[in-house]
Amino acid sequence: MVHIAFLAQQTLRLVLTEAGYVGTIKGVEGEPVVIYGAAYEHQESILGIDEFAQLTNSMKMEHSINLDTAMLTSLDTGYLNKRLAMGKIRYVTQLTLWTGSQPSRFDLSSGLGRRLMFLFFIPTAEEEAMIRAARRAGKNVRAPADKLNDIRHDVTDIMTKLKHVTKVKFSREFYMVLDKMGIPHYEEDLYERMALGYTISTHNFGTEIEVKMDERLKMLINTSNEWRNEIKRGSEFSQAVSVIKEMTNCPLTDVKKRLSNMGWTWQKSTDIINIMARQGLVSIVKDKSGVGGRPKEIIIINE
Repeated sequence: MVHIAFLAQQTLRLVLTEAGYVGTIKGVEGEPVVIYGAAYEHQESILGIDEFAQLTNSMKMEHSINLDTAMLTSLDTGYLNKRLAMGKIRYVTQLTLWTGSQPSRFDLSSGLGRRLMFLFFIPTAEEEAMIRAARRAGKNVRAPADKLNDIRHDVTDIMTKLKHVTKVKFSREFYMVLDKMGIPHYEEDLYERMALGYTISTHNFGTEIEVKMDERLKMLINTSNEWRNEIKRGSEFSQAVSVIKEMTNCPLTDVKKRLSNMGWTWQKSTDIINIMARQGLVSIVKDKSGVGGRPKEIIIINE
């Protein structure tokens, strides 16, 4: 069965429990009443969670111990089935989850990581300046009403056309690209969904949709795969390498200050950098060019 969802709405939640995600059943005057969760309320929308760590923390609580299982199922097949003493809740959701996290706080050991596409972004000093300027310039700015109406019209038009789709197929060239990149079979579904979304957003289609490979889609898949590999290699090391590459030949103290601005403790940055030094990824040398005082330690990335 092919699930096609075009997301026209979005919502943001700060706290989410298993019951809040799937739903529950409460007794009202002796009768069972189904209280649907976010996966039902926003089944054709984007659900935003401010911080992924809040989800993983909820999964450790007794009242939400099944939250990870529910998310695994719903983000994979869309099916949710929950049995309670007063009855059962069963429905299909097309919900898409958007969330953010510090790279060093993300754990790919959970199967949930195989249901998510990653955008791996560690801003350079120049990019931080651009973000800072854009944030300030964006205050009291409203989106143009005419552009919003155009977007709503386009979304409605695509959703109407999708109701008549009977078949989705992927070209031979598409799978050749996945094979060349060495995409594991259990991650192919992620790239198929990305490619399908790209196709319906940029190409005309009728009752059948054929996903074909073009240069832009190939670039998107390749970038997504690179980001995913960065996290697989170890998000903490990837984050540290990105910072050190930008700040190579800088004092070690300055590098640690930069990492602390990203949420790292001083001890953690010290431990990670020491491990990288032992592995030969970086070198720490003494700068004796200064006059008097203790020589500064300079960190250098080893390409």
